Amino acid sequence: MVFGTAFSIFAILILIAVSPIATDTFETTGYNDGSVLKGFFTITQSDADGNIIRTIQTDNLVVNEGMECVADLTFGTTSCIAEAFFQFLALGTGTTAPADGQTALITESGTCARVQDTTPAIDVSVSGQRAITVSSLFSGSNCEAQAFGETGLFDASSTGNMLARSLISPTITLGVGDTLTIDYTITINNT
Repeated sequence: MVFGTAFSIFAILILIAVSPIATDTFETTGYNDGSVLKGFFTITQSDADGNIIRTIQTDNLVVNEGMECVADLTFGTTSCIAEAFFQFLALGTGTTAPADGQTALITESGTCARVQDTTPAIDVSVSGQRAITVSSLFSGSNCEAQAFGETGLFDASSTGNMLARSLISPTITLGVGDTLTIDYTITINNT
């Protein structure tokens, strides 16, 4: 009996020595925390009669400044300066690849002004996902004779903060009667 009691005490001491003692308890909710912002540009060139000349869909890069501004607008942090709603699409002639640290288009068009969409559309048709689309129409009469190679989404009619940038390849040149529709769709999902 003494042997059995000594063995039991020895076994308990070994269990205590090798068992980790938790100082904090964490509970998992089962939510997927892989949420991301993903966007793309759809660029449609049409002639004076409304016939589609070509359509390009291109992925984009949500730049560091854009992520900081989203954090500011959502949580009230102070990484971004004077952030506002991202409703302005811009065109430029630059062809340098997008990079995280960029804060503007490489060569934004000086004669083809940014165009604002004051009522971006939100698509709620897919569960666990929201797709927001900012759409702007550029006129060939204002934007002709330039080889547009880049586009971006901003929060102001000039300067401001850039959310995302993408290349247009091959470049697009508008005729005087042409129009260029740029749709920027960004998807927020929880899957």
